Amino acid sequence: MEIQAFRDKLMLGPLIELMGREEGRLKGDIYRFLVKVTRQNMGLSANDWRNWWSYAQKTFKFGGKTKGPTRVRVKDVSYYGIEIFSKRLCFIIDCSSSMRQKVEDPKTGRTTTRIELAKRELIKTLKKLRPGTMVNIISFSATYRPMAQHLISLTPAGRRRAIRYVERLGTGVGTNIFDSLAAALKDKRVDTIFLLSDGQPTRGRYTDPDRILEEIRKLNLVRNATINTIAIAIELDLMKKLAEQNGGTYVFVKY
Repeated sequence: MEIQAFRDKLMLGPLIELMGREEGRLKGDIYRFLVKVTRQNMGLSANDWRNWWSYAQKTFKFGGKTKGPTRVRVKDVSYYGIEIFSKRLCFIIDCSSSMRQKVEDPKTGRTTTRIELAKRELIKTLKKLRPGTMVNIISFSATYRPMAQHLISLTPAGRRRAIRYVERLGTGVGTNIFDSLAAALKDKRVDTIFLLSDGQPTRGRYTDPDRILEEIRKLNLVRNATINTIAIAIELDLMKKLAEQNGGTYVFVKY
């Protein structure tokens, strides 16, 4: 949020009131901003923030010591530890051949593959998302394959459809990151994207990381969608920068 550059405590009261009226991604954005600039963590309850502000505003100064955890948490809705506030989500999952790499399941110790672990994590999240949340899923290797042309609602039937799509995912050759992101951004209702990949781009309209960053910035300039990224097995500078430049969170997963 650009307003984090300002340091006028008069803005905090109205922001707390706005958080109390909003839901979804905007509520989460305000919450994260309040945690960052106040160094306090009063939870998602606007009343708790109001109570704190009623006695703290007279002596409050920016730059104080952090009290409590600095990350915003939702009790049971997250994806690779990234909290989910939005109800308009697109999950993009890498199905390139490298995702067939055999790894040890961190939960059972048994041998499995990266793609199976990634599928399990996404299905777990799909099962926990609140009814009425709208989702799409895009898998990619050399090309991209959307579950649907637009977001679908997680009615009981919609949730079953999404889970079946993930369960049936296979792998192919190539890593087409740009075209997959561009496809997700075409749906104007999508406001939060989760991109998971274990490799550098090798296919698609653009494969140079700097060019991908430049073109995604252009596409997202007006859309302002949050792009979160999950890098599997290797740290990827492209994934870090995609998250940094598009208001998202970057997560590295070792398996």
